[in-house]
Amino acid sequence: AGGLIEDKREAGLANLVAEMLQRGAGGMSSEEIARKFEGMGSRFSVNASKSYVSFDLQCLAENFVPSFELMLNILDKPEFPTAELDKLKKQVEDWIKADEDDLYKYTMQGALAALYPDTPVAYSSYGKVDDLKRFKTQDLRDFHKKHYVGSNIVVAIVGDFYTRELKDVLLQNLGRFAQGRPNDLKAFKLKDIKEPVEVALKKNREQAQIIYTARTFAANDAKIAPMAVATTILSGSMSSRLFKNLRAKDSLAYSTE
Repeated sequence: AGGLIEDKREAGLANLVAEMLQRGAGGMSSEEIARKFEGMGSRFSVNASKSYVSFDLQCLAENFVPSFELMLNILDKPEFPTAELDKLKKQVEDWIKADEDDLYKYTMQGALAALYPDTPVAYSSYGKVDDLKRFKTQDLRDFHKKHYVGSNIVVAIVGDFYTRELKDVLLQNLGRFAQGRPNDLKAFKLKDIKEPVEVALKKNREQAQIIYTARTFAANDAKIAPMAVATTILSGSMSSRLFKNLRAKDSLAYSTE
C-alpha cells in the first residue's frame, strides 16, 4: 500500500493513510493506543515508502498476543478522525517545505521527475500541498478498504515462539481481513531518453547540489550486483574515487554519494 500504487490524483494519499492509522482506531484515541503499547512494554511504528508500508512491532514474547491483536485493530479498524486529519495535513505541509529546503532531496526529486515523468516516482511521497487540502476522510477510507486487504499482507515474525502456537494465533487474527485483490504493480511505460536531459533548479543558496543519475536495470537483473560494486568504488565512501578527487585532492565538494 505504498506510493507506487497511487495515480496523479492520489499523490500523497498512501502516506496520509499510513500516518493516520495510529491516530484513532477501534474506539481508541491516539493517546490510548500509545498507553496500551507502553503498558505492555511494546513499541509500534508505521513507515510509509514508495514501495510499501511497514508496521513494526517489538514486544516481549509473553505479550505478543495482546500486542499483535492491538496492532491488527489499528490496521483493521482505523477511524480517520477529521480533527486528527487536519492536524496531520499541517504536519505534512511542514515536511514538504522541509524537503524543499533540503538541497539534496529537492534536487533528487527534480532528477526523478525527469527520469520517470508521469509516474508516482516523479513526485514526493508526501504529495503536494494543494493535493493535501483536497483529501477528505472518505478518500482515506476508500484507499484503506481497497488496499489494506489480506492478499496484500506479508507477515514476518522473529522471536521465541512455538511454530504451531504462532500459526494458530495468525490464523485466528488475520482472518478478519477481507481477501480483496492484490495490488497490480505493473512496469511503468516510459519513453526512451535519446539524449542527455539537464534539469536546472534555482535556490537562493551559496551551496550547489549536482546530481548525475540514469535509468539502470530491473531489480532482478543479473547486472545489479556488479553495478552496486562499481557504484561503491566510484562514490560509495570516503575511499571512493570521486571523494578522493573532488574532496580530498581538489577541495571542490563537501561530499559525494
